[in-house]
Amino acid sequence: MKHVLFTLTVLFILAIPALFIADWTPVFHNGVDAVTGASLEVPDSPSGNFYILMNRKYRNGTENEWKNFFTEKPVGVIFEDVSCQVLAADVTGKQLAERYQARLAENQMKLRSEPNSLLFSAKVENAYFDTAIVSKEIAEVCNITEVFENPDILVIPIQSES
Repeated sequence: MKHVLFTLTVLFILAIPALFIADWTPVFHNGVDAVTGASLEVPDSPSGNFYILMNRKYRNGTENEWKNFFTEKPVGVIFEDVSCQVLAADVTGKQLAERYQARLAENQMKLRSEPNSLLFSAKVENAYFDTAIVSKEIAEVCNITEVFENPDILVIPIQSES
């Protein structure tokens, strides 16, 4: 019994300081913590012409910050979440949206892929969206360009070359 008490006492004396001195975060959190830098690689920008469509009703005065973000100009931290829609058939538009998503904090941009061009264009025409990314070709095919005169929609043209 004395041996067991002695062993427990020594372990207690050594274990308590070790708990406070050692960095146990990598052991319990798979090496990820709040101090570690982001390890996500930002994908290359696809080449082509694109339109970023933003519904001004949802921006609450931050549309200039988002415009700078989407045109890759310097911008501070944007504390606002964004929901982005792309057409499933628009491969390059989806790649551009994934690039933007990777540049933001995790879960700040929710990316939704719309399966039907009619559904997508109906949402854009009636301003039932937050943000949409569409390539110029798809915008012309879906007749989305006619809604550019809508004062509630901010249109940001993007020309990307890889």
